[in-house]
This record gives sequence, structure tokens and C-alpha cells, in this order.
Amino acid sequence: MKRLYAFVCLLLVSHFAPAGTTLSPEQEAAYKQGLERPAVRTIREYIDDCLADKPKIGYPCKFTWDTVKGKSIEELGVDKIRGRFMALRFAPFGSKGEVSARGDLVTVLFDAPPHWMFTVSVVYQGEEKYPVILGFYPVEMTPDKRQKLADDLSVYLNDNSFTR
Repeated sequence: MKRLYAFVCLLLVSHFAPAGTTLSPEQEAAYKQGLERPAVRTIREYIDDCLADKPKIGYPCKFTWDTVKGKSIEELGVDKIRGRFMALRFAPFGSKGEVSARGDLVTVLFDAPPHWMFTVSVVYQGEEKYPVILGFYPVEMTPDKRQKLADDLSVYLNDNSFTR
């Protein structure tokens, strides 16, 4: 139930902020609690490692022989993932069968202009449900729309307690 409440608060941030509405203190607390999820911590750590050019980081940071050309962060441009980000949306997913997977698709918006947006695929592996980044997918949105969204969310995007 807490996950559902945090998810609703994430949606409130992205939907009410354009109307000039701010979150209630309870909604703010729930959103901030959602930022403590393993997926968000893993995304922040992965971005930091990618920017630090850690050896053996592999895809999606670096292009590898077994990945699709043009889809790595290195090929897209590491400048697009600099700065802090807001987690705008969590979409849990799961599959069953011979190879089953469970994870989250997390949509993030970066605070630095031109405010790049990505959907990050986080999969939980093993019995410990260790989070692993499997992909960074750019969100198709015009620069003007990204700027408008960033302007609408500026009260939160410019507050370090709402970003990672």
C-alpha cells in the first residue's frame, strides 16, 4: 500500500505542478520516501560510475559488441546525464516463463538544461533482489516541452531534497 501511495504522489508531482499546485506536506513526505527506493539509489550510483568512467561498467553506459549500436549512454552523450534528477514515474513490470524478471521502469528528468529525460530499466536479480540497470532510453519530447515541464516542476527540480 505504501508503494501505491508513493506512486500516486509521484504522479501528483508531474500532474499538479503544471497547474501551479504544490504538494501537501504529506504528499511531499511520501514522494521523498519514494526517492529512497533501491531503484533510485541504483540509478544515481550507476550515473556516477558512468560519469567517472569506471572500468568494466559495460552497457548501457558503454557500447559493447552485443548491444544495439547507438543505444549506449556513451553514444548518446554523457553530458545528457550530468546533474541531479527527479524520478517522475515508476512503472513496475514482471514476466514469467523460462526467464522471469521483475523490475521497474523509472522515468527521470535531469535538472540541467536542456533537461533530458530517460526511462531507466531496473531489474531485480537473485534472491536478494539486487537492482541492476539494464537500459537508459531517451524519452522522445521536444526541447520546448522538456523546458516547459522543467519550468512547471522548478519548485521541486531546484530543491535537492526532491532530486538525486
